[in-house]
Order: sequence, then structure tokens, then C-alpha cells
Amino acid sequence: MANKGLGLMAHLMRRAGFGATPAEIERLAAMTPDAAVDELVNYTTVDNSATPAFDPSPIWDPGMDPFPKSRADAVRIARETGSSMGVAMLPDGESRRLQPVVNKFFYGLRSNAVETQRLATWWGERMLLTTRPLEEKLTLFWHGHFATGNTKVRDTRMMLRQNEMLRANAAGSFRDLLAGILTDPAMLVYLDNGENRKGHPNENFGRELLELFTMGVGNYTEQDIKMAARAFTGKEKILKFEGAFHGTSDYALMSLTPPASVEYPQAMPSSGGIPKAIQELMLIAPYNDLATTETIINAHLDDIAAVIVEPVQRVISPKPGFLQGLRDLTKRHNIPLIFDEVVTSFRLAYGGAQEFYGVTPDMCTVGKIMGGGYPLAAVLGPADILSVYDRRASDDDTFVNQIGTLNGNPIACAAGLATLAVMREGGTYEKIHGAGAAIRQALVEICNENGVPVQSCGEDAIFDVYFSEQPVSNYRDTLAADTAMMARFNTGLLKRGILKGAQKYYPSAVHTDEDIEKTIQAMREVVPLIQG
Repeated sequence: MANKGLGLMAHLMRRAGFGATPAEIERLAAMTPDAAVDELVNYTTVDNSATPAFDPSPIWDPGMDPFPKSRADAVRIARETGSSMGVAMLPDGESRRLQPVVNKFFYGLRSNAVETQRLATWWGERMLLTTRPLEEKLTLFWHGHFATGNTKVRDTRMMLRQNEMLRANAAGSFRDLLAGILTDPAMLVYLDNGENRKGHPNENFGRELLELFTMGVGNYTEQDIKMAARAFTGKEKILKFEGAFHGTSDYALMSLTPPASVEYPQAMPSSGGIPKAIQELMLIAPYNDLATTETIINAHLDDIAAVIVEPVQRVISPKPGFLQGLRDLTKRHNIPLIFDEVVTSFRLAYGGAQEFYGVTPDMCTVGKIMGGGYPLAAVLGPADILSVYDRRASDDDTFVNQIGTLNGNPIACAAGLATLAVMREGGTYEKIHGAGAAIRQALVEICNENGVPVQSCGEDAIFDVYFSEQPVSNYRDTLAADTAMMARFNTGLLKRGILKGAQKYYPSAVHTDEDIEKTIQAMREVVPLIQG
């Protein structure tokens, strides 16, 4: 029984602390279980004065506060004021006048890194030497929960203060601990509280507080997903991109084919019968123009419920960095980003445009290819947003009623599951992209040989050309293309047994080499005839 008692106490000390010496285990094992647990839990009664406090190094001087965010920032301050971090620039006429400032900046970085390492070593030793093991165990736990790092904070003093605050509240009220972290300097720096501006508060801290620190985190139409976004945010306006097609709802049919004279972000109905009130709820931005999009978003921060975008807009590919920039912009302002992947889902890659471009939205729609010829679509998103469809998780103000005669149609669902199984087979996407690449390249070469101006757009799995002299990166660029030439081209292909969309090629994994060659041969015959 004695050995069992020692084993149990050793286990307890591993769980409630970081282990214990044999002598310490024997001492606690000799106590009653209640007394041993009481000593561990009510640790404030235990003398811990022998545990050394942290002895800071005198690396900081008054001139170093506030420490610049970057070398460039340190240099900027010096050029504007003549000094930075308590160090003056060299006099006029001296070479490398900014060198003292640069030296001080790198001294600050290096000395703080060394001091942080000293702090980490001290805390590690404290965990081993303390007579209050549960106190340090809980301090470490809360440090992991309220995660910060000196790589971003860059002030050991703040990290030490946070460590002490966590220790003081480790076993107390979570309310008090939360209040402490809300005013903790290191946490405020770590979550970008210094970037708050009047009228444009930084929402990162509030989002982390709710999502990480405390609360946690069929067939659908584009109308449904817009309603879900509004219900979730409590805002009303949707930003879409000019020329994008998101279905035939009143909202989606805004600025599908507007004249080039319309100024952003004004929305224009592309169909009759759309109430004017709907027009006022839409904001329009040019695709592939991140700067203009950011300007529009900044001007309507209080009103935007969501941003919706086709990752490949019709057949126009995103410029490098556009989708990621849009993701960063919407995340910074806590605006849901919706990818309309009805076309691109399961076509560019099994994970859609998100996988293909490496950018993850908050919500997305999928469809078309997924159904294997049957009408099938779905909306994907996190539980906190999609909870608006759940009566049990929503109130009367937020619940979105989503019903439909064909929702969850069993035949369509069965066809969809079978199609997705085929898409997961090895080599599927290599065939799709390979077929598209062969046709795209051949078409451009044929046009060049015949003096036909051509712009190839899209990706190998979904593409087309515009008969135009100028590059195409957004809807307004397409207006310069020769639509009559495109009509003659499509008609000529159809007469030769090649059916393509009015503005889109959809290569397939089942297209054979013979199919590809037949298509290319038809292009060779038609292109010389289309200039009229």
C-alpha cells in the first residue's frame, strides 16, 4: 500500500505540477489525501519566498521608449525629428549620418532578445524550484490560452508583467483574469490595439476575445448566402465585382453588364423588375483592382455585410495577390468573404479555387460539376455563420428561412456523391488541365498565324479568348473585344461539330486526344474566316 501511495502521489505531482523529488513525494504521501490536495490547491498559504524573483538587466533607457516598429520607422523618426531612441543623427556633412540610429535599433532588438531568453530561463527554473507547483502549472496553462509572443511584442518588461498578472489570477475568478488580460500591455500590443483609429477601430482584439478567449467559434441559392451574411453581421450592403454573375436574384443581377460610364461603387440593375431599394444595398468594385476595392470598403465599413467574388470572374483569372489581398482586407475589417465557386468548385482542383490559389474565404457556394449533370448546389461555411439557418441557434431577428421543393433531392445527391468519387480518382485533374492547355495554346497560335488579335484568359480548366488588342483583367476590358468576331467563331465551330459555351471552354477528363485534335482542326478552319 505504501508503494501504491507513493505512485499515486507521484502521479498527482505530475498532473498538478511538473513532478517532484522522491523526498517531496514521500512527504506528501505521509499526509492525508485531503491535506495533500489542500496544500497543492490552496497554495497561497505555502511559503514561496525562497523562489528567486526575476532580476532584470539595465538594457532599457528612457530614450528607447516607445521602441520603433521597424528599422524604417526608426529612420523615419530620426529624419523628421533629428533623433530616435534617444540617439541623434550625426551632424550635417558627416557620412552615414543615420548610423547611430541604426546601431541603437539593432542594439534594442538584440538586447531584448537576450533579455527575453533570460526571462524564459528564469521561468523554467521557477517551475522546477517553486514550492507552489500548481501555481506555475496554471500560469503556464493561461499563458498558452492567452497566447502572446515577444517576437511581436518586443518588450521583455511587458512579457514579465503579463507573466506576473497570470500568476496572480491563475486560480481565481476567470472574470478577474479576463479583466486583467483586457488591460495587459503585451496583449494589447500583440493584438494590434495601437492601430485603432477614430471611426475605424481595429477589431482584432474584440474578435480574439470572443472567438478564442471566451465564447469559441442541402441546395442553396446566392440569395440565401447573402441573407445569411446579413443576418450574421447585422449589416445590409453587399459588395460584388462588376461583371460577375451570381445567379438571377435581384441582388445578383446588379451591374452584370453595365455601361462603362457608371462610376464605382454605383450599382446598375441588369434586368427589369428589380426594386430601386435593392440597388441601394449593392456596392460595385472593379475585379482585380484591390486599391479601388479597399477605398470603397473603407468608405462603407459600417454598412458592408459581406464581399462576394468569383475567384475566376467568368474566364478572367485573378492577378497575383488579388485574392489574398481581398482576404486580408476583409479579415482585417471582420467582413465575411464569400467565394462563388459554383463554376470553379471541383473544376480547378478537388478543393476548388481555394485549393488552387491557396486562399480560404469565410463562405463559398459550390455547384455545377458537383452534380454530374443533375441540379445540385451547396453552401459551405463555419458553424457560427451557418447557424442562422438553425431555428434552435437563432432568434427571430437572425433566423434565415431556407426551404425549397427540391432541397436535398435524393437522385441529385446520389449523382453528386458518385461524381465526387470519380473526381477523387488519380489523374483526373491532370487530364482536365492537360486537355485545356493543349486547346488554349493551339488557339492562340492559330490566331497569331492569321493576324487575329487575341487575349487568352482564365485557367487551363476553364478558359476562353477575347478577340481584342488590349489585355483583359476586368469587365470593362472585355468591352473592347470584338463580339461579332466571337459570334462568327462560335458559329463556325458549331457547324463543324464543336459545341462550346458562348464565352467559356470546359475541358473534361473524358475528352480524348482525338476530341482535342478535332477541336484544334476546327479552329484552324474557322479562325481565318472570322474577321469579316
